[in-house]
Amino acid sequence: DVIHGHVARDYLVCALARRLAGRSQLVLTRHHYLPIKGHWGYRTMFRQVGRIIAVSESVRRGLIASLNLPPDQVMTIPNWVNPDEYRALPDPQRARARFDVQQPLVVGMVGQMTPAKGPEEFIRAAALVASLRDDVAFLVAGETEERGFQFTERLRQLTRELSVSDRIHFLGRVEDLPGLFAALTMLVLPSWQEAFSIVLIQAMAAGLPVIASDVGGPAEIVTHGVTGLLVPPRRVEALAQAINRLLGDSDLRRRLGVAARKEVETRFERETVINQIESVYRDVISHP
Repeated sequence: DVIHGHVARDYLVCALARRLAGRSQLVLTRHHYLPIKGHWGYRTMFRQVGRIIAVSESVRRGLIASLNLPPDQVMTIPNWVNPDEYRALPDPQRARARFDVQQPLVVGMVGQMTPAKGPEEFIRAAALVASLRDDVAFLVAGETEERGFQFTERLRQLTRELSVSDRIHFLGRVEDLPGLFAALTMLVLPSWQEAFSIVLIQAMAAGLPVIASDVGGPAEIVTHGVTGLLVPPRRVEALAQAINRLLGDSDLRRRLGVAARKEVETRFERETVINQIESVYRDVISHP
């Protein structure tokens, strides 16, 4: 009855499958912030789609503008997380020991090692923080693609130039996110732009206080001063100030972490989001 496509490269295949199937309805989800090319083929295809789901309101606005779509054809439904997977974290001391961290405070970022994810800004902010206090370490977790190997090596060189190579640990890909979150005092998302951020809501589900760039999806996920802190993207000094603020205020960290977990349970819990998607299915089937 419904064909649902999630990856842009598969959209045309899904449209062809719908045509071959005859009576089925087509639903597409857009997960990326970059606009879709507005050439006639895509415009024609998207006008035949029953509903388009955007993972954030910023993505929804971009789709409507780039493809000149009717606003009521595009709706916002976020990604989801299962909070139960992040309720019972391992012991923090053991988790820090696993990553060879001796400091009692640990600031982490998780993301692919590409410039747009903001690891350079994170390292420069870490250096500013490390110059003020010696009780904090920094973890950088994320996969390096083969083509990004030189960039990661440049990041390592930057830590040496800033004299913080002993305070910043590069972990590579980490499969056990609950184990990583247990080691962290806070999570930082320093991306230049994001359509959404699954790792952000995963960290919030774990009760971690978060600092995120005030852009796109993260700005819709985090309420500044309530469920986390927002900072302007690519502003190293502002990021360092936010990190220092949380490091120096354990009560604020606790309040933000508790509120963040409740926010995820309310807005991004698996069943809540799946119910919204199923509602879209029922709607396109009943109103083809």
